[in-house]
Amino acid sequence: MESGMFAIAHAVAVLGACVGIAGGGIGIGIVGAHALDAIARQPEERKAIRTNMLLMAALIEGLSFFGAVIALIVVFQSAPGGKEDKAAVAKDGVVAVQQAQVGDAK
Repeated sequence: MESGMFAIAHAVAVLGACVGIAGGGIGIGIVGAHALDAIARQPEERKAIRTNMLLMAALIEGLSFFGAVIALIVVFQSAPGGKEDKAAVAKDGVVAVQQAQVGDAK
């Protein structure tokens, strides 16, 4: 049951990344189209419009990249019942750091 829910979580994460990336592409297209319209109406303001267009495109691209990174983190996290992180193990809501157990070498 848990592995099925884990697969569903992966699918939702991938779909979320796709929507975020597609939304970013659409947003950059809209910004570019409106910037070209503005430049066509006021060619003397070309430099200022281009600067603002590039700034907004970078912000939109950064947001879609952030969504893709979050989705990849969800996809590549360890599966339930899989290998646990040996540095920290959660017990009763408290993270306890495991200490390395060294065998007696005699």
